[in-house]
Amino acid sequence: KSVQFSRFIKISFTYPGDEYDRTALEPAKLSFSEATELMQLRIDWKQELNKRMQQQAQQEQQ
Repeated sequence: KSVQFSRFIKISFTYPGDEYDRTALEPAKLSFSEATELMQLRIDWKQELNKRMQQQAQQEQQ
């Protein structure tokens, strides 16, 4: 693997910090059903990732 940088530089400007509030907001608490749904999504994503990694490993062995 390697990293390459573009020879063209793009400069973008933003607003100074005193023009808007950058303080973090306290996240809302999850309900039990929301927390359960989130945990199920994490499990599903991990299973999908493992499945794809196994498929890729099998393809590389061929």
